Amino acid sequence: MTTPTDFQARRRRGIGGSDVAAIAGLNPWKTPLQVWKEKVLGDTVEENAAMRWGTRLEPVILEAYGEETKATVVQAAPVLDGYKMAHADGIAMFDDNRRIIEVKTARTDKGWGQPGSDEVPDHYACQGQWYLARYGLDRVDFAVLVGASDFRIYSQPRLQTVIDNLERLAEKFWTENVLKETPPDPVTSAEAAEVWRKTTGRSVVLPDDVLVALRNREVWKAQVKELEAQIEAAELTIKTTLRDNEAGTSADGAVVCTWKPQVSQRLDTARFKREMPDLYENYSNRLETRVLRIK
Repeated sequence: MTTPTDFQARRRRGIGGSDVAAIAGLNPWKTPLQVWKEKVLGDTVEENAAMRWGTRLEPVILEAYGEETKATVVQAAPVLDGYKMAHADGIAMFDDNRRIIEVKTARTDKGWGQPGSDEVPDHYACQGQWYLARYGLDRVDFAVLVGASDFRIYSQPRLQTVIDNLERLAEKFWTENVLKETPPDPVTSAEAAEVWRKTTGRSVVLPDDVLVALRNREVWKAQVKELEAQIEAAELTIKTTLRDNEAGTSADGAVVCTWKPQVSQRLDTARFKREMPDLYENYSNRLETRVLRIK
């Protein structure tokens, strides 16, 4: 039997529920290229406060789920099926069926439907369907704590068409990108700049859709510049009215804006370079970037 420790050690060499959502382009926090870096280059994801609190609250939320549904909640063992991996948060044992339980914490209910419905954010739905396929079950329940005080349960049935599509995407990613160590195409401008750092010095004939993109970029940049000027003018009006007052209120006394001092500490790089040139040189990195310019 695979232990959680073994599972974490092998996770880098397989595709899990959150990975498959990213590969499908539905994970808001991770791109296919980031998944590829984890699997091929060994990159790790630094745990943030939200992730830490989610882990700490998991047993509490599972307990709340059990109280709400009257189900027996048991720990889910990790599942390894070749490169296909899953480690659900729990299994709900009812008299006539078993269900996957996925625990989530959310700051707001954005993307979540009415409690008790099947409306969950797409990336969580992918994760749930992936787990159903791995565990061979027919329903996944999402136990969600919204805003630290609003407990909800959502439920989705097994959707085989979705599972089939996810498995096709996962297989393609695994065989063509991971095993061949070929990175997937970037999905952001920043990733494109990272993947194609060097140039050959040659030129390429641009197709019509790219020429349209060039024209649209210039139009949109002009619109952004105009909007930024309007934002600047609005902020000047607000600050001129506030002057040395800390807050602005509506007629009924409700605070609608504040303008308070805020202390931040930044390195004075110009002074550092001037007064300690040798040390500055030792801690300086030469960065080479590509700049896109439209002629």
